[in-house]
Amino acid sequence: MGRQQIAALTDFLDRASLRFSHLSSTLPRDGQNHAQYHLIGLNLTINAFARSIVALARNGHSVAVSPVLRAMLEAHVDVVNLIRDPGYFYQLRHDYLNRFLRSMSKPIPGDISMQTARENGLSAENWLAKLKTEQDNLEALGYATLKVEEKFRLADMKLDYFGIYAQLCAETHNRLDAVWGRLSRDELDAGYAMLGIDHPQSALEIEMTVSAEILCRTNAALHQKLETKSQALCADFLLELRSIWRDTSPHA
Repeated sequence: MGRQQIAALTDFLDRASLRFSHLSSTLPRDGQNHAQYHLIGLNLTINAFARSIVALARNGHSVAVSPVLRAMLEAHVDVVNLIRDPGYFYQLRHDYLNRFLRSMSKPIPGDISMQTARENGLSAENWLAKLKTEQDNLEALGYATLKVEEKFRLADMKLDYFGIYAQLCAETHNRLDAVWGRLSRDELDAGYAMLGIDHPQSALEIEMTVSAEILCRTNAALHQKLETKSQALCADFLLELRSIWRDTSPHA
């Protein structure tokens, strides 16, 4: 494994994300079907995150992979839940309204949200009241704020929540052990050599593997859900990923 594994995974992620980005850009977008519209948006986002991870890994900035991968994993969880139940969109809508209305309890003059209200012919107060009514209606249907852990549970990914996701959160929030871990290992990224900071090679292997898995599984699930002609291509990428892992493993 090691550098050979990282190089192979980076090359794979580069090719696959570029191909999937093109495929996703051609999918029909029906704004009236909110769940599907959001699903395609999440897919495009995951593909863009994968492109970013490739750039970070190749340009000596792999320490910054963790927060991008964390966001990528969160998006993947939403994709899984939306595919299983399109009604999950209303959960996302409720959670958005809950956060947004809290932040707008004291609106700032000139805020872009106020501009949106005026463009729709509403005063700020009437617009916020309309959103509050929508939130109340969703709560009357039983929707309540869903914690991240519960999202993972719904997607049958609770082990991922306590495993890779927990570690990505530690890296993203610069927890003491994460920061010290960067200082205590041999140099890997030339871009951080002058600072004495290193991203552990084993950790980068794991992150690149998880990135590739998320990219392939998300696109495979989406194209299967939409019954597109790209389902076979998605399956081929998954098989290639397994082959890379097998061929670069020290136990192969």
